[in-house]
Amino acid sequence: MPAASRWKSFSTASDSRILRVFWRIGTLMYLCYLLLWACAAILLLHTRIKTCISLAGQIFQWLNAIVAQRLVYDPLGPLDRSRNETRLLIIQPTTNENALITCNMIRVSLDDEVTYSALSYVWGLGEATKMIQINGAPFFVKPNLLSVLRRLRLDDQVTPVWIDALCINQADIAERSFQVAIMGTIYGKAKMVTAWLGEASGDSNLAFELLQNAWDVSVRNRNSEKIINLVRLPAYENHWRAIQRLISLQYWERVWICQELILSRRALLVSGPLCFSWYNFVDLLHAVVSWPNLPSAGFRKAASDAIRDITFSQAFKLAKVSQSRRRGFVPALFTTLVLGRSRKATDLRDHVYGLLSIATKHHGMQVDYSKDIRQVYKDSTIACLKSASNAKILTACKLLDTTTGMPSWVPNWSYRLREDSYVNPEFSVEDISYPDFTAGGEAFGGFLLEDGDRTLVVDGFILDKVYSTNFPNVEPHEKQVSNDVLHEWWSMWTSFRESSRASKYGDEQKQLLAFARTIVVGKYSRRSEGQPEEFETDSWQSYWRLALKWHPTTHKSPAAFKDIDSVNPAAAVFKMQSLRTRIYAGLLAAPKFFITVGGRMGRGSMQARPGDEVGLILGAPTPFILRPTENNRYLIVGECYVDGIMDGEALEETTRQSASSRRLRLG
Repeated sequence: MPAASRWKSFSTASDSRILRVFWRIGTLMYLCYLLLWACAAILLLHTRIKTCISLAGQIFQWLNAIVAQRLVYDPLGPLDRSRNETRLLIIQPTTNENALITCNMIRVSLDDEVTYSALSYVWGLGEATKMIQINGAPFFVKPNLLSVLRRLRLDDQVTPVWIDALCINQADIAERSFQVAIMGTIYGKAKMVTAWLGEASGDSNLAFELLQNAWDVSVRNRNSEKIINLVRLPAYENHWRAIQRLISLQYWERVWICQELILSRRALLVSGPLCFSWYNFVDLLHAVVSWPNLPSAGFRKAASDAIRDITFSQAFKLAKVSQSRRRGFVPALFTTLVLGRSRKATDLRDHVYGLLSIATKHHGMQVDYSKDIRQVYKDSTIACLKSASNAKILTACKLLDTTTGMPSWVPNWSYRLREDSYVNPEFSVEDISYPDFTAGGEAFGGFLLEDGDRTLVVDGFILDKVYSTNFPNVEPHEKQVSNDVLHEWWSMWTSFRESSRASKYGDEQKQLLAFARTIVVGKYSRRSEGQPEEFETDSWQSYWRLALKWHPTTHKSPAAFKDIDSVNPAAAVFKMQSLRTRIYAGLLAAPKFFITVGGRMGRGSMQARPGDEVGLILGAPTPFILRPTENNRYLIVGECYVDGIMDGEALEETTRQSASSRRLRLG
């Protein structure tokens, strides 16, 4: 065959193979396109189905509300405010535990003698899909409520109980406002408050068993040897882990449980068939957090971790307020608002309304669900300023979210903050009372509102300016600050001092004292008659000097810290243990270490930055980080600790020198 023919044959075959390859690639791409289109269609369909299900759920809830209104609430007639009326649910008895929950609902006056119990519980997620019967009409409730109704139902007698989700017509805003306003009376008059923690889990029995044993040996009959057995014996390890799960239940996160438990005459913690007295629980938690001070060491890790978690738990914070109120101390409105800030509420206005009954006086605060959240929070701030005769409420302000439209002087109570996220020692995580700060003195000069209540005018002045800041790299689960963080902060101070030579604290020994006070954010024992300040003793001085010399570049292993122990092993270990809680508490309250232009050390909020100013407001316990804005106004970034001015020293100084301003306009 001629060469030309052979080449033509080869070329034709080659083209054919190329075409087949391209055809296959094109087919594969088309199939991929079809597959992608199908996936997109499925996702769209899934979204539409979810939307339809959600819409169907909303329609179902709307119909349920109409049925409840027409068949349950309307026939009973409106509640009489003048007689403090409410409704009670009467659960009918049965011996068949699987039978439909059947109830009657009646109107009663709280001015009369009425016997009933009240329920404290978590509404829970999801829709109300479980049916019960009230006055012969179907009524749908959430699964968690159905569970507790089955537990409350008796075999041979009716059970009168008050339950907010049922006894209040939630669709009637006026009625809801009225009933929330008298909920303190409702829970205070109940013969028993049932605190429903949910159905028992696999180890709930271990938790309740340990509660009873611990209460027996530490509260009813104190026996140190038996207490030590509880924390040292391996047989109790699972019990302590069960306690950790118990105090981390969703129940303790609710804002409403604060008044429901604190105002109760008697209350019972219930988990399935298990129960334990609330007030015994309060006494027990106070005892348990003091166990680390027992002379014998050797805590097992499970016990040590559980006691640490109890110290920082929502349950213990609530127990502290409950015990104080039982002893006759009624908290101020500001204190109760701080208590609720670390908790959850479905309606964000309940961070205020759900706590009014606990406080001493509200200065005109009325429950009114027709107001929006910004107005409710502003009203609560003004009420605190009027009722307290001081500016303490402003220490709750944090520049966390500028999108809410609220002024910086109005605390956003819906932004969750722990009670110990404050410099003020009133909310210390430890069961120890440290002296209160008086940086702004005792005299509150009152306040004015300008610009349509957008600007708060108070007496105060600018004292200093932030020069530099530092935030430590600390893992939240560690709950302690490592020594290299302390070294970093001390190095930051010494570098500043060497470059500017500005210092308000005198020689190096006094600077070391100031640093020690700053890292614990003022949580230390003050000087008393015949006694030195806590950090002035020789052993503390030795400890600080050795601790601050350690650095990873000069000592390759943290084991080099044995140099401290070699001086006085027992003293060094004790001091480190003593500091851990206070240093971590300081980190929660004021995470950033900062230095001012005037040569002061301080601790402030995460939002503090160089260029912010340090100001004092008369009548406020702490100084503030303030951020200048236009028209000579300031935003409150947050409260702060500045060593050397926390006891009013700056006020004395400004009487001798002219302050930058005697009025501060806060926007």
